[in-house]
Amino acid sequence: MAEERKATQIGPSSWISLAIYLILAVLMTWPLARQLGTHVPTPDSDIFNVYWGNWWVRHALGNGLNPYETTYLVYPIGFDLFSFAFSPFLALLWIPLSWVLPPLVAYNLVFLATIVLSCVAMDQLVRYLTSNAWAALVAGVTFGFAPSLVAERASHLNLAALFWIPWAALLLTRLMREARVRDAILLALTVGLAFYTRLHVGVLVVMFSGVYFVGLTLVNRGQWEKRVFGRLLLAGLLCLLLLSPLLVVAWRALQQPEAGALLRGGAEHYQTDVLAYILPPQQHPLFGSLTATTYEQRFKVNTQYWAYVGIVPLLLVLYATISRPRKALPWLLTGLVFLVLALGPILRFNGNLYPAIRLPFSLAPGFFSAIGFNWPNRFNLAMMAAVSVLVGLACAHISGRLQKPWLLGIVLLLILGEYVVVPQRTILAPPHSAFYDQVAADEGVYAIVDLPLTRHDGEIHRYYQTIHQKPIVGGWDHRVPDSTYAFIDANPLLASWRLNDLASTPGPEPDKALAELAEANVRYFAIHKHQLDNVPESMRFLLRTLKPVYQDRNILVLSIENRSAQEYNVVDQFGRNLGLVRPTIFLHLPWDGRPPLLSLYTCWLSDSQGDQVDGYGLTLTAPDGSRVYEEMGPLPRSLQGLDCEFLILEWPQPFQDGEYDLTVTAFAQEAPVGTYTMSLPIQILETRRGTPFPAMGFGLPATFDSPMELQGYNLEGGDGFVWTDLFWRSMVKHQASYPVSVHLLDPETGQSVSQVDGVIPEHEWKRGDLYADRWILWLDDVPPGRYSLGIALDGSPASEQRVGEPSPENLAVLDVPLLVLPASSHDSAAPEEGWIIAYTTAAPATP
Repeated sequence: MAEERKATQIGPSSWISLAIYLILAVLMTWPLARQLGTHVPTPDSDIFNVYWGNWWVRHALGNGLNPYETTYLVYPIGFDLFSFAFSPFLALLWIPLSWVLPPLVAYNLVFLATIVLSCVAMDQLVRYLTSNAWAALVAGVTFGFAPSLVAERASHLNLAALFWIPWAALLLTRLMREARVRDAILLALTVGLAFYTRLHVGVLVVMFSGVYFVGLTLVNRGQWEKRVFGRLLLAGLLCLLLLSPLLVVAWRALQQPEAGALLRGGAEHYQTDVLAYILPPQQHPLFGSLTATTYEQRFKVNTQYWAYVGIVPLLLVLYATISRPRKALPWLLTGLVFLVLALGPILRFNGNLYPAIRLPFSLAPGFFSAIGFNWPNRFNLAMMAAVSVLVGLACAHISGRLQKPWLLGIVLLLILGEYVVVPQRTILAPPHSAFYDQVAADEGVYAIVDLPLTRHDGEIHRYYQTIHQKPIVGGWDHRVPDSTYAFIDANPLLASWRLNDLASTPGPEPDKALAELAEANVRYFAIHKHQLDNVPESMRFLLRTLKPVYQDRNILVLSIENRSAQEYNVVDQFGRNLGLVRPTIFLHLPWDGRPPLLSLYTCWLSDSQGDQVDGYGLTLTAPDGSRVYEEMGPLPRSLQGLDCEFLILEWPQPFQDGEYDLTVTAFAQEAPVGTYTMSLPIQILETRRGTPFPAMGFGLPATFDSPMELQGYNLEGGDGFVWTDLFWRSMVKHQASYPVSVHLLDPETGQSVSQVDGVIPEHEWKRGDLYADRWILWLDDVPPGRYSLGIALDGSPASEQRVGEPSPENLAVLDVPLLVLPASSHDSAAPEEGWIIAYTTAAPATP
């Protein structure tokens, strides 16, 4: 039977079709082919899951570790990777390439290979079914370049590695027709490798094969070889044997006390909008401008994960159903099952939900979540496999009737015209820092805290881990038990990052928090400058207390295992070995009407015991000269290393505008041996209820072409940065969000030499509402000199943000003496009092 089919095949050979798929893979992903070593083919950081997984499998196998368990992420607790989006199979394709090519080049070649393999697998299936290589070519292109696969491939390469579906269908068909042991073995191997590609892929292969088997049985019942079911049982047993290591991992994951973390809801947000099946994606070069508004305003998940099938493929599916109903039935049944599942629990059409129309997915949402499909939209990937076979059946029938197979070339071009999304969206690989090469060269084993500690940023931090190859405290995934974060949540310097709690202070014992990190073998904080917008108060403590040990335009590194005074921001030295670290002050604004609080951290650094200094005093003096607060006490604990004292001061009433002086005095046998004084600017704001409220900073009312006005600001200089607090007030009742940018301005030219951009979030503003935000302005490549600070507020809502220089009516230039000095002058005498001082590693300007 097989030999007869091969003899009657018409059309190009398999090798010619392979060459066509290779050429199309390059053209349909252009310009990736000329960016193999510099870019990644996606705008989505999820791609670094697979990229990290490739490295991790190589690292684990090379060091005798279990690839499905790691403490290299969310160190030191870690988690099992059973549900993690990595792919041992793709890693095994990548590893040999990574031995001879740069890792990024190897990844991009695997990316292109998954496209070609998808085309080839569908080609082989349709060749077997139709003996028509032209029809197989059209089907292969329909599947390999289907928009649903293209969109998923950009974010989750392993989930789009669906060449196993047509291969499983091919082997199942051959097994049912010929009952050969070889096909049973190959089918078991195919299903097993699908699960090792990704759990979701294996589930889709099993579901697809099961529904297709039902369709075949309906069409051909009573016509199978008698040995078929024995061969199917053999395939099943061999598959279980192949999957036994994965089943052990799954069983252990399910036995965990918090196994419920593997389940996720939200299916109603991730189902397919029916209209998305017939609207070309917004990235289509010809039709995208016509559909962009609908995608952005009406669709949800389909804005990123397309479901477009195409008009020509849909017409061919209809033609195959009518012209060849018996052959089409199994594929039509399979496609319809996955179509219905992709629609989710309730119907969505043109952005509108219809709760009254319940769909089959709603009958078992827990089951689908357990198998990894809380996103119903992903069932479209399997649906496109059935659609592609129907396209091939239709093309074979058309070719046979017209006796002109070359006419299928027109069909092929029409489908490519519908599916084209050139140019491929690519982004530069994350910027490289020499610090990671230094860490990689260090054979010691220790961990790094990458800040910020959020899931989205953690995906990029996993990319950096493939370079420095050390465990990281962050880098977690969706389906992780809460207990995994126990180490982070217990450390006050880290907990506020994960919870995005900007007001949270470092806790009463930040020195103990640093010591706990050091004891857990965590050595560095790596602060990723371009990922920071609003940051928690714990960042202020870290930057004021620790000096950077490395800095470039991308990252700033702080050492946790500090050994000497040169690694702390010591502002004054008392006695022989006692230093005062720059005090850190946080002013809390409890908007519920309670009195404001001033949190004060004073940290002392000592290299040995037995110093003459044995006590200290704190004095806070109001602008009118009155003493607001006084405190006397012994120096903390043993004074070995860093020791911090934490005080909470309730603000006295009535409030006073102006500069307060904080004085720290050291005593030896009750006699003062040194004094350090710093100024705290305090302004008084009024809430919408007219209640006076203090805020740390300078008052400077500034209006913009906007309902928001700037009430004041606070600046702090540091090593390579300027810390900026901004205080806003709503002038009218309204609801909107606004783009904000902070600029370091050259006073001679008025040009911005450094800036940071962000957004005042959307809120139902009432007249007089107050809002505070916090920014870090980095001084990379900023030459020493005098500068001014500009605050820009775009009056348009954030969704209408305009690109370019801010207009004069939307820019407020602050009258503040800001001086940027070379880092080499850090320990020199300070300039005249009143300047905001920051330091830069940039070369001095030419005189």
